[in-house]
Amino acid sequence: VKALEVNFVNDLAEGEAIEYNDAGIKIATTPYVHGAKEGVAKIFSPKGPLLMSIEFHQDKRNGVSLQYFPNLTFILNTQPTTPTM
Repeated sequence: VKALEVNFVNDLAEGEAIEYNDAGIKIATTPYVHGAKEGVAKIFSPKGPLLMSIEFHQDKRNGVSLQYFPNLTFILNTQPTTPTM
């Protein structure tokens, strides 16, 4: 990572953090709420297309992580769910 752009509120990351490579191209975005990862983080190819999306809740991976390939999509990780009765 060459540069990281993120806003802080009361010394905690807030909003979308954006990471750039050495060429200044956006390679990742991560949403923050009160300093914790919250929402879908995205990793991009230096050429632009989305490579991966990862769901976060309260700073922990939660839900589905997807890795994207040309013309295909694969689910890499799903968190187990407990059936409700």
